[in-house]
Amino acid sequence: LSLVKNNVKVRFIGDPTPIARDIRFQMKKLERATTKNNGLNLNVALNYGGRDEIVRACRRIAQKVSKNELAHKKINEKVFESFLDTAGQKHPDIIIRSAGEQRLSNFLLWQAAYSEFYYTKLTWPEFTVNDLSNALNELSTRNRTFGDIKIKK
Repeated sequence: LSLVKNNVKVRFIGDPTPIARDIRFQMKKLERATTKNNGLNLNVALNYGGRDEIVRACRRIAQKVSKNELAHKKINEKVFESFLDTAGQKHPDIIIRSAGEQRLSNFLLWQAAYSEFYYTKLTWPEFTVNDLSNALNELSTRNRTFGDIKIKK
């Protein structure tokens, strides 16, 4: 209830199949209750892996193509993204890796293509608002090209 009051939009990402039916019902209920919220987006990853997300998206696309609901020639990046768990959401600008880890760990593989990474030896329980501010300040100093090639003259 506080998520609704605080304008938080909740989305569950991952494969819900092995999750108990009553829990899946509660998950959908929470997503519906917060669907119109436009403040913070909170993605809860349950039974989630980036590779699995991509495979599940491909399966859904293949089903649409086999039913003639989607022409294979119409498949492009935008169409592909619409089949991902995070469809309709912006990609993360920054991914903060804690505890000295310096890898993606199978997390948001497609969505992280142009994300900036910030590494810290701190663990999440130690990570403070001040540490987040430092990470965002560092991000603001970076020249983000989003894959464009900048030719120096």
